[in-house]
Formats: sequence, C-alpha cells, structure tokens
Amino acid sequence: MLPTTCGSSATSQGADLGAFTKSLVHELSAHYEVANGYPTLYTQADCKYTYAVLRNCMGNNPAAPYIVPVVRTWPNEYSDPAMKDAFGHTRQGYGATYRLDPREAIVLFGTLPPAGRYVSVQTYVATQEGSFDESSAAYRYLARLPSVLGTFFGKVPKDPSRVESFSSVGNSINNVVIDRQSGASFGTRRFFIITPDANMDEAVRSALGRLGVPSADIFTEAVPSGGSSGVRIGLGRSADDFITLMRYALPDNARAGDQWRAKLPLSVLRVRERPSSPRAAQPYAMTAYDARSAAPEKKYAADLNALEGAVCQRWGGCGQPTPVYDVQAPPLSQIGPTCRQIGMNCLADGQDSSYFFSAGLSLDHGEIYAVMDTLATETDNATYVSLGVTESSKLLGVASVEDPALEGSARSYAPAVGSTGKLFVYYLTRNCSGLGRLTEGRCLSITSDMVPPGQTFKISVRDYVRPGTARGPESSQLLKPVVVQVKGPSS
Repeated sequence: MLPTTCGSSATSQGADLGAFTKSLVHELSAHYEVANGYPTLYTQADCKYTYAVLRNCMGNNPAAPYIVPVVRTWPNEYSDPAMKDAFGHTRQGYGATYRLDPREAIVLFGTLPPAGRYVSVQTYVATQEGSFDESSAAYRYLARLPSVLGTFFGKVPKDPSRVESFSSVGNSINNVVIDRQSGASFGTRRFFIITPDANMDEAVRSALGRLGVPSADIFTEAVPSGGSSGVRIGLGRSADDFITLMRYALPDNARAGDQWRAKLPLSVLRVRERPSSPRAAQPYAMTAYDARSAAPEKKYAADLNALEGAVCQRWGGCGQPTPVYDVQAPPLSQIGPTCRQIGMNCLADGQDSSYFFSAGLSLDHGEIYAVMDTLATETDNATYVSLGVTESSKLLGVASVEDPALEGSARSYAPAVGSTGKLFVYYLTRNCSGLGRLTEGRCLSITSDMVPPGQTFKISVRDYVRPGTARGPESSQLLKPVVVQVKGPSS
C-alpha cells in the first residue's frame, strides 16, 4: 500500500506508489478504460514554452513552481495543436491541457509535500471557443488602459477562434480543506478526483475503497457544465480545454521541499466509461464559491498614510503614487464564471488569496520604488504574504519577497508612525548597492535578466488564506498597497 506519511525513504515511496498505482489500474480496468499519465514541474524557466505558444505567462506567482498532471490523450479526443507544449514539452500522445469526456475522471494521488505554508489542487478552463464581450464593464474599463487590455482579453495566437480563459471551475482543494476533512495534509497520502460526472466519481471512490483507502482521504473537484458555469464538456474541437495545477509554497524546510519536488511522488490516471457503454453522464451544476471574510484594515489607513509621508521625507521626496488595481473587485471581478461570461482571461484566478497589482514601472533611469502596505500576516488576514515582481511584456513572475522578510520593516518609523508592526515598506530598484542606510537592507535588486532594459515591471501583493478560514481575505476590506518612486540619495 501507499505509505501514510512521507517518513519513509524516497525509494520505498516510489516502490509503494508504483505498486498501488498498478493495483488501482487493475481494479478500474475491469470496467473502464484507464490511461496512465505523469506529473511534471512547471517552473519560471518554463515560461519560454508558454510565451512561445500564448505570448503570455499568466502572471505566475514566483514564490513557488507548479506541479502539472500530464495526461494521455484519448484516441477520439481533439488534441489542439494550438496548445502543444504550452506548459513545457510533453511526451508524444500526452498533454498538460486536455478536453474532458462527459464520463471520465482524472485521478491525481500520492504523498503530499512536507510541511509548508500552502498546498492546493485546482482545475481551470484553459481556453474556450468564443469572443470578447466588448460591452462588458471590465472590457470598457480596460479599453482606457491599452497597455493592460491585452493582459485580460487575449485570443489564442495560433487559433483566434478561441480565447485565453484560465478561469477556475470552483473552489480549490487546499491544505485547510484537506486538514478539515481528513485531519492532516502535508506529508500524507491523499487522492484527488477531477471529474464532470458524479457516477464516475463514485466508481473511482469505490475502487479506492476496495484497496483500503479511507473515504476521508479522497477529495473530488466537481467540474460543472452548462448553465451559469459557462463550461463546455466534450472531446471535440469546440469543447473547452482544461488544465489542473498543484501549487506548493514556502516549505518549512527548503531542502525537504526541494527533494519532494525533485521526486514528485505522485501518480496520474485518466479513467472513463467505455464508449460502448450506454450509461448517461450525471453532470454537476456550478457550485457556489466559498464566502470570504477579513479583519477590516480601515483602522490602519491613517498609519499607512503617515508611513508614506515618513518614507518620502527620509528620501527627500516622492513622485505621485503609481496606480494599483484590485483585480477581484468590480469592474474586473476575476472569478471563473464571471470571466467566462465575457471572454476574459482570469489569469488562473483563485479565491485563496487577494490579488493587487500595479501599473507598469520602469527601471531604466535608476528609479527606486517604495512599496508600502499592511502586512496581512499581522492583521489576521493571511497565512502568508507574497510581494511579487512581474515582467510586463511576458507577464512573467520573476521574483518575490515573502512575509518573513517584510516583518518589522516599518518599525524604525515609530513613534511618528503608529501600528508599525502591522505595516511593511520594501524597496525595488535595479541595484540596491549603497542604499543600505536608507532601505535598512529591505531592498530587492531587479537584474536585467529579470526585467531587460527597455521593459517595465508590475508589482503584486498577494495575501494567502485568512487564518481560521479556507480562503483568502475579502479584498474589499484590505488597504491597497502604496507604490511610490522615491527621489534617491543623490537627488
């Protein structure tokens, strides 16, 4: 049997996983078609594949790479040449993106990573046939920002009959959800069923049960179809294309996390009703997204404003603040069904974090930027915080700074600024050398390899999973980050 935890050696884990996978395939093959897949790692370096295919790296969070279940293509499935190798090179006959038979399930299982801040499994509509709703509030708003419009409304370059969607099909299955149902997540064996068919879910669960897997260790991601979901199931060319991602962030032990990623003790199966079977599919309707909450941060607004003033005074002045957008609030309202209704790219939306990002910023003239905000891990609004740097032309996440490096960064401004333990200030520039006195070491050098000369970058702030809940904080209750260009020591 597959081990209960990851305490055994990597070799024994692999042997146990292989034996269990073989037993499960045998159990399912008696009544269904089964095809083996494999997991692969999608890293920042793999953007070269995504950009070549989609001209867009989807604003990946650079805090961690992603794990992608790669599946074998069914014989009668349309394998879209426009999406080939969009998320890294895959073996012949396999794909990271896939269409869904109305009577199938994808099964991802194995040992979850060692303890960390976050792990999740979530499926997205990658592309779908359609066009933009240019009358929508989101499109009209972005049409005033031509440099941003293409980020959110884009066609598949090699097939302009399809739009880039990358929109969620429901709530993620994250470590909090797993903990609540099964009692533990990190380092445990867990099973995930991704399916549009309730009958197939039951069939896979029954097979797992016969092999001794407790039902509490099995999690289903129900893929809706039709109606308000805006999801089109099927294997033909006009059906939606899907992708499933596992995300693992901030391991408690970096070496252990890297070892898990290097081995990926996971199996991927694709299971479906035989085409000769007369059984009808039992589709799912769209399930409601979980409600989100937050500890209101309005009470820190005056302190954040005072911090901005104190930072600008220390540096001898600041320029005008750079616009910062909350993509989860109207008019963008990035949530899967909303995006699909208007043909908008949801950029792999997730309800597990808030998401603020800035307008484009230049680095070509020695600019130094200060980023200030509440630190959501200190305001009871996040399990972890990621301050990210995204190269604008490729929408590629190139660097990130997490909350341990942000903690205490505003304290030297007390007592002129209140609640400094709840705030952070961090600096971004081309070269932090010689700025230690003013930045107190809280500075990230953005090299030309990250953001080439002549290109701009965007700043993002993501607050992940509010403590005591399974989802990120409600963004409308948070303070927006403040981004200003400071004058610099020689100004």
